[in-house]
Amino acid sequence: ARNDSTKSHFVTLHDLDPAAAELLWSFRKLLLERFGSLLAAWQQGLDTRKAGRLDEEEFCSRCADIGFESDAHLLFAVLRSGPHKDTIDLSDIDLGATQAYYRDDEQLSTMRGTQSSPEASPRSWAGRASAMSFGPASPQQQQSCGSHVFARNTPLSEWTHELGMRRRRSIEQSAQENWEKAKRVRCLADLQRDLRLRFR
Repeated sequence: ARNDSTKSHFVTLHDLDPAAAELLWSFRKLLLERFGSLLAAWQQGLDTRKAGRLDEEEFCSRCADIGFESDAHLLFAVLRSGPHKDTIDLSDIDLGATQAYYRDDEQLSTMRGTQSSPEASPRSWAGRASAMSFGPASPQQQQSCGSHVFARNTPLSEWTHELGMRRRRSIEQSAQENWEKAKRVRCLADLQRDLRLRFR
């Protein structure tokens, strides 16, 4: 912990290795600016072969392709989770993004990070560009209801909305399928056949 009361009481990567923190944040900043989220960056810009991992040569090649101008070999060494590893995957770039992917949260709505500076803890860094907003909500980010104004969506409310929309699409698809089946019923024999297929 720090003794300086004017600063954070937590030691960050920037305190221990400023160059590594700057390198990691510049890489993340580029990914967010170009692709909007870490998951999209991994799928569209880095893991283009869909192998799930990258060795050093391929990683450096992908970095050049997306316009990363710093030392990609050093970045690879910093990202590796251990000296025994000769590849990196999405979890090395951000474990939270990997966890959101396994939750089927491709928009990374459930990632909590919002910080956008190398001085902050990497655990609090934003995983999507839309999360890097500060200050009060703009009029476009607010919803009015009578005399009440609701601030911009939180990650939890966005994820809840996404789950609700998925459920709604599932119900609508099921209803459409049932309607298509019902249109094929022209006589009692057709109805009996469909019932046997459904409940066999």
